[in-house]
Amino acid sequence: MVGSLLLRGMLVGVVAGLLAFGFARAFGEPEVDRAIAFEEMTKAAPHANGEAHAHGDAHAHTEAHASTEAPEQELVSRTTQAGLGLLTGVVVYGMLYGMPNFVGK
Repeated sequence: MVGSLLLRGMLVGVVAGLLAFGFARAFGEPEVDRAIAFEEMTKAAPHANGEAHAHGDAHAHTEAHASTEAPEQELVSRTTQAGLGLLTGVVVYGMLYGMPNFVGK
Protein backbone atom coordinates (compact mmCIF):
# COMPACT_ATOMS: atom_id res chain seq x y z
CA MET A 1 0.00 0.00 0.00
CA VAL A 2 2.68 2.49 1.00
CA GLY A 3 4.75 1.51 -2.05
CA SER A 4 1.91 2.32 -4.44
CA LEU A 5 1.35 5.66 -2.72
CA LEU A 6 5.04 6.51 -3.03
CA LEU A 7 5.01 5.53 -6.69
CA ARG A 8 1.94 7.68 -7.39
CA GLY A 9 3.51 10.61 -5.57
CA MET A 10 6.70 10.23 -7.60
CA LEU A 11 4.76 10.08 -10.86
CA VAL A 12 2.76 13.18 -10.00
CA GLY A 13 6.02 14.90 -9.09
CA VAL A 14 7.56 13.92 -12.44
CA VAL A 15 4.54 15.34 -14.29
CA ALA A 16 4.78 18.54 -12.25
CA GLY A 17 8.51 18.70 -13.03
CA LEU A 18 7.83 18.35 -16.75
CA LEU A 19 5.27 21.14 -16.59
CA ALA A 20 7.75 23.31 -14.67
CA PHE A 21 10.42 22.56 -17.28
CA GLY A 22 8.09 23.67 -20.09
CA PHE A 23 7.24 26.87 -18.26
CA ALA A 24 10.87 27.62 -17.45
CA ARG A 25 11.97 27.01 -21.05
CA ALA A 26 9.18 29.17 -22.47
CA PHE A 27 9.29 32.10 -20.04
CA GLY A 28 12.48 31.88 -17.97
CA GLU A 29 15.24 31.03 -20.40
CA PRO A 30 14.64 33.95 -22.80
CA GLU A 31 15.06 36.33 -19.85
CA VAL A 32 18.27 34.59 -18.77
CA ASP A 33 19.61 34.81 -22.32
CA ARG A 34 18.78 38.53 -22.43
CA ALA A 35 20.55 39.05 -19.10
CA ILE A 36 23.66 37.23 -20.36
CA ALA A 37 23.67 39.29 -23.55
CA PHE A 38 23.32 42.49 -21.51
CA GLU A 39 26.20 41.48 -19.24
CA GLU A 40 28.45 40.70 -22.21
CA MET A 41 27.47 43.98 -23.86
CA THR A 42 28.39 45.99 -20.75
CA LYS A 43 31.72 44.17 -20.41
CA ALA A 44 32.60 44.89 -24.05
CA ALA A 45 31.54 48.55 -24.02
CA PRO A 46 34.42 50.96 -23.36
CA HIS A 47 33.92 53.82 -20.95
CA ALA A 48 32.62 56.98 -22.60
CA ASN A 49 35.62 59.12 -21.66
CA GLY A 50 38.22 56.35 -21.45
CA GLU A 51 38.69 56.77 -17.71
CA ALA A 52 38.02 54.28 -14.94
CA HIS A 53 34.93 54.53 -12.79
CA ALA A 54 35.01 56.72 -9.72
CA HIS A 55 34.91 53.65 -7.46
CA GLY A 56 38.57 53.99 -6.59
CA ASP A 57 41.89 52.66 -7.74
CA ALA A 58 41.16 49.08 -6.67
CA HIS A 59 38.27 48.87 -9.13
CA ALA A 60 40.36 50.30 -11.96
CA HIS A 61 43.16 47.87 -11.16
CA THR A 62 40.72 44.93 -11.18
CA GLU A 63 39.30 45.96 -14.57
CA ALA A 64 42.76 46.38 -16.06
CA HIS A 65 43.92 43.05 -14.65
CA ALA A 66 40.78 41.22 -15.79
CA SER A 67 41.21 42.37 -19.37
CA THR A 68 44.69 40.82 -19.60
CA GLU A 69 43.70 37.39 -18.19
CA ALA A 70 42.63 34.52 -20.40
CA PRO A 71 38.89 33.89 -20.42
CA GLU A 72 37.66 31.29 -17.95
CA GLN A 73 36.93 27.88 -19.47
CA GLU A 74 33.25 27.01 -19.52
CA LEU A 75 32.61 23.79 -17.57
CA VAL A 76 29.02 23.29 -18.72
CA SER A 77 27.72 24.89 -21.90
CA ARG A 78 24.77 27.24 -21.76
CA THR A 79 22.85 24.88 -24.06
CA THR A 80 23.28 22.02 -21.59
CA GLN A 81 22.31 24.24 -18.68
CA ALA A 82 19.11 25.40 -20.40
CA GLY A 83 18.20 21.93 -21.68
CA LEU A 84 19.28 18.75 -19.95
CA GLY A 85 20.40 20.47 -16.75
CA LEU A 86 17.13 22.32 -16.28
CA LEU A 87 15.09 19.22 -17.15
CA THR A 88 17.01 17.03 -14.71
CA GLY A 89 16.82 19.58 -11.93
CA VAL A 90 13.09 20.27 -12.05
CA VAL A 91 12.02 16.66 -12.70
CA VAL A 92 14.15 15.21 -9.88
CA TYR A 93 13.04 17.96 -7.51
CA GLY A 94 9.39 17.42 -8.48
CA MET A 95 9.71 13.66 -8.03
CA LEU A 96 11.29 14.02 -4.59
CA TYR A 97 8.79 16.68 -3.55
CA GLY A 98 5.86 14.51 -4.69
CA MET A 99 6.91 11.39 -2.77
CA PRO A 100 5.92 12.35 0.79
CA ASN A 101 2.72 14.14 -0.23
CA PHE A 102 0.80 10.91 -0.72
CA VAL A 103 2.09 9.09 2.36
CA GLY A 104 -0.46 8.99 5.15
CA LYS A 105 -3.44 9.98 2.99
